[in-house]
Amino acid sequence: MPVLPNPRHEAFAQAIFSGIVGAKGGAHSQAEAYSRAGYHVTNGNSARACASRLLTFANGIAERVRELQEEAAERAQESADKCVQELNQ
Repeated sequence: MPVLPNPRHEAFAQAIFSGIVGAKGGAHSQAEAYSRAGYHVTNGNSARACASRLLTFANGIAERVRELQEEAAERAQESADKCVQELNQ
């Protein structure tokens, strides 16, 4: 799946992903990812509810997060394989 057509949806998916992998500056919660994606947040409860709805009902966000995870796993596997080959040499 390519980049999501809605820029806020893509930003939300990226923020969720960065929080999952523990990247520096990654979102620590769905509500924080929602806020970082540029959505207006009136309070923490509404942000949590809206973030949950986005992950559940918005077209492709959960799939995009899964795709980002798969790409990261492939890169990690390639890096591990490369390290093993270098050590063997």
